[in-house]
Amino acid sequence: MQRGEIWMVDVPRPDGPPGREQYGDRPAVIVQRNTANQSTLIIVPITSNQNASRFESAFVVQPSPENGLSLPSVVITNQMRAIDTKRIRRQLGMLSAAHLQQLNEAIKTLLNL
Repeated sequence: MQRGEIWMVDVPRPDGPPGREQYGDRPAVIVQRNTANQSTLIIVPITSNQNASRFESAFVVQPSPENGLSLPSVVITNQMRAIDTKRIRRQLGMLSAAHLQQLNEAIKTLLNL
């Protein structure tokens, strides 16, 4: 698994009543640097709900053969999180270089780096 790849993942449901956290089977972008033998992985969830594009640092990705998405989708950078690698299901594709740069800038903005 490499940074910028899009995978289907099983994001765990939060304890208690759900809030705005993303959960369930969904595409996600791997944002952690390329490392082997990790038990957890940092991801950014993706949703097809276009309303999520209103959040700061979120951006829209159109489906393409390269990214493997089937619908226009929103990368929800403010929902970045670590998940166990056992929750990684199957690879869909890869963000384009332009979208990976957009993701980098969104993370920098979000974390004030």
